Amino acid sequence: MRVRTHFRIALPSLFMAVFTAMAAHAKTQENLSVLLNDALYSLNRYEELIMGVNCGSWKAPEEVRRICAKEIREISKGVNTTKTVLARAMKAGSPTLVDLLDIYSELEETAGHLGDLGNDVSNYQGGDGMAFTEAGGKTLVLGAKLYVQLRERLLLEEQHCPEVR
Repeated sequence: MRVRTHFRIALPSLFMAVFTAMAAHAKTQENLSVLLNDALYSLNRYEELIMGVNCGSWKAPEEVRRICAKEIREISKGVNTTKTVLARAMKAGSPTLVDLLDIYSELEETAGHLGDLGNDVSNYQGGDGMAFTEAGGKTLVLGAKLYVQLRERLLLEEQHCPEVR
């Protein structure tokens, strides 16, 4: 009879723990879906903004113009690659940690470049760099939010797979 009593007490606790974990996972998935959509928007916004940048016509030293053009080429390649990763992550029920890390990394890179372009466009192109600066700030915040999601998933992974540590 004692075994049944313990079973009756343990079973509801077990169900509650599983339900709580499932609810937390669903909330995390919902938040992650929104973040991934926002990441796609940020990368599209980056591409839209750099279309108006003409480093070659800047009133700046040759080295600055060369670096600008090189950064735009390299970061644009990263943005395109990350869009593929984003598409895969958005389709997946639970994106891989590596995909999330790649997305986070590109958001951070893009945010920094947008901030730099905000200053450079204002200084060398004679335009208003505020759109770049604002987009960079929003992308930086988005990256921080994705970092939190990534960290939560890593913690869950460690709890369920102690050998990962």
